[in-house]
Amino acid sequence: MHALCLPEDAAWRRGSAEQETADDAFILERAAEPENPLQVVVLRTAPVVRGDADAYYDRVTRFWHANYGKAVLVYWQEADGARWRGLRRPAQEQGMGVFQLVTVHDGRAYSLLVFVPGTATTLPAPARQLLDGIRFGPAQSSPPPSAPAATRWLRTQTYRWQAAAEVLENQALAEVRRLGDGMLTGYGLRYGESSAEWFMDGYVWLDASANPQRSTWEVRGTLRAEVPAEWSDTAPWSLSLSLPEGQEAVSARLNTRLLCGRRDALRAALEGLGRGDTGATQGLASDCGTAAIPPGPTVLRGEPGKATSATWLLPVPVRKRERIRDGEAAIGLVEVLLETEPGRRLPGQALIGGVRLYFAYEPAAPQ
Repeated sequence: MHALCLPEDAAWRRGSAEQETADDAFILERAAEPENPLQVVVLRTAPVVRGDADAYYDRVTRFWHANYGKAVLVYWQEADGARWRGLRRPAQEQGMGVFQLVTVHDGRAYSLLVFVPGTATTLPAPARQLLDGIRFGPAQSSPPPSAPAATRWLRTQTYRWQAAAEVLENQALAEVRRLGDGMLTGYGLRYGESSAEWFMDGYVWLDASANPQRSTWEVRGTLRAEVPAEWSDTAPWSLSLSLPEGQEAVSARLNTRLLCGRRDALRAALEGLGRGDTGATQGLASDCGTAAIPPGPTVLRGEPGKATSATWLLPVPVRKRERIRDGEAAIGLVEVLLETEPGRRLPGQALIGGVRLYFAYEPAAPQ
């Protein structure tokens, strides 16, 4: 990181490659004291300072007060000859605090963050010792150990929105009411391991004066997903959608999200997907970094009388540092769903909109 050299200390462990890449920083965590969470984040960027160091410190101080208020603690921290401007403020994570420290060396500004329990009012001793060990210039000892290899995300479970019998029946009754002078003759939804088949058929009477004609109709189709056993940046994801002649305005879509929370909460939320309850997963996604947005639309539009297909590469989930704590877990979730064209009223629309497949991925245990 330009001229800044971190000391090597076995009491600190490096953060994951995903975390460091996402934050563009070196991340150190206190390995031996999980009951007292302590994390140091050293930013890789060291911008060039305009003017002298004192003017820069004045600008930083004004910026901190403008953003965090006059009541926050702004102070000077001396560390083995180096002078750091410090700020103590609450972290985004509830119950946590953060010390933000900046120093100027040879025309560049170096920054680090120290995340501490919310009750800590002074910089903890291990963090002060680490700060004392920072050197500017050529490294005096061997560099810190390399960051661990990127996390491998493995598929662990598939969930399907299994509509209860009464739900399917209500959907069928709604179709009967919509038909008016007609009849529904059959309906059903069947899932495979990573596929879904659906059908609904019936007839309506077309009034042709004294000679009414019966016109039959059907809605059916097949959705298949080919998903990788391991989610990586180079693993392909494929969807295929088969529709009969005369059926249109049906599409398949891929959505990705990252869920974070206690394991029991994650388990309950995933099981709720099978009942059509997505509220819990939405809440867990907001407590976490989000999965990267795939490049371009991940929508496959069906064509009447054809089997259409498409393949995408989905970026792996990236966890945000402040959101993953001891006792919590992360799950990457990929949703495959059917949808109809907005503004169109189609036979079997409720049945089609209920087709959902969910593929859950979890970080593999370190080898």
